[in-house]
Amino acid sequence: MSKIKSAKNKIVTGVVESKSADFFRRNRKLSISLGLVLIVVASAIIPIAIYRSFAAAPQLYLSPASTTVQTGSNFTVTLRLDPGTSADAVTATITYDQTKVQFVSIDSSASAFPIQLSSTGGNGTVSIDRGILGSTISADSEVAKITFTAISSTAGAVNLQLAGNATLNGAFTNPAAVSATVNITVPNQVQNTASYTIEPSTATPVVGTQFGLKVYVTSNTNIQGGEVIVNLPATMPYQGTLDTTGSAFNPATTVTGTTATSVHIVFVTQATSLTGKQLVATIPVIASTTGVQNITFSGARVADTNSVDITPVTANATSVTVGAAIAKPIVGMPGKAQLAASENITNLVQPFSITNFDATGTYTVTMGGQTLTQSGGSFAIPASLHNGDYTLQVAVTKNGTGDSSSYTIRLRSPNVNRTGCVELLDLLAVNKAYGTASTTLDLNFDGTVSLIDLLTVTGNWGGACV
Repeated sequence: MSKIKSAKNKIVTGVVESKSADFFRRNRKLSISLGLVLIVVASAIIPIAIYRSFAAAPQLYLSPASTTVQTGSNFTVTLRLDPGTSADAVTATITYDQTKVQFVSIDSSASAFPIQLSSTGGNGTVSIDRGILGSTISADSEVAKITFTAISSTAGAVNLQLAGNATLNGAFTNPAAVSATVNITVPNQVQNTASYTIEPSTATPVVGTQFGLKVYVTSNTNIQGGEVIVNLPATMPYQGTLDTTGSAFNPATTVTGTTATSVHIVFVTQATSLTGKQLVATIPVIASTTGVQNITFSGARVADTNSVDITPVTANATSVTVGAAIAKPIVGMPGKAQLAASENITNLVQPFSITNFDATGTYTVTMGGQTLTQSGGSFAIPASLHNGDYTLQVAVTKNGTGDSSSYTIRLRSPNVNRTGCVELLDLLAVNKAYGTASTTLDLNFDGTVSLIDLLTVTGNWGGACV
């Protein structure tokens, strides 16, 4: 018994110099079993032949048997032993196509076989030899976990070919070796693309009026710069100065003359994360005719942050519809076809009219910030306004274009409280402001409430009714 204990201690410390150790150096697989057989318990309660008759067929296998992984990602398979009977050591070799998968590591921290005799991986082979002293393994158990990286550039199946054996009491148990398959997928490569587009700065540009053509570049990757030639129609030439407001680039342009129809834009940026839709610059133009104006591109290039041209770059022809200018509203009143920029009005119910009214246009009339109702171009001072200085604004839109006119209305009615007709309360209100500056009680527009204003009230006594 003392010899068995001595032999066991020598195995644990790795200094066994017996014949079995010499055999281990000659034959690695058998040495595992021979080294462990020294500690076998001689008296088995259940005869081995009877135990095996009821056990499942032994199996050394990789789990999962099949797995799917995307190239560039790690995956792990577990080497397991279902001994069928019992086992005290395992030796296994996994071979693989090293052009498609790459060995990463072996993890034996959860192994049912705590003694490591060999654990290597790389160059197409993984070798694992493990054992257990003083006990045996009879249940399906983990031997080790092996992690690989999928490196194949093409999709397909890769076989992890398993070979190996298990031992019990110095004899091989010959479990079936079950390999595994790895299905490698390769994601579709996203092609870098870029495009140029143009949008007018206003929804419907007006003929004869300057507007902008906003040049945009759109890319699905980060870009560093580019260039494009914008070809304008002769009826809508470049006029003005390239507008770089809102651009993340440093654009420059080359044009020939102030009415150029070829605008060459070159742009760069020091930013490294410009992607998606980006404004390059705004080209100022003036259209001389109405209708569809066609624009084309040429020489379109876009470079990514690696200074590599993106292919393809699209720059399809586009068009802008220019609308006819609409007449500026002209406002008049009875006896006057057009108001002056500033009008003195003493009638609280003064009517006004748009003398060049266009029934197909849409009009908006405001006075003193209030929206007035107009019908057929006619409107009047709203009942809520008393004496004061007000801005009258009339705007019109038609076919997406529009214009407006504004006037100053200086309202000074002797009916200062806008109630009934001129009477005592109006006179008292003016009298209280006597000698002061007032925009509501200075009825003769000279800036100061004076005797003339009192006389204006008495001169309209019982009149100026509302």
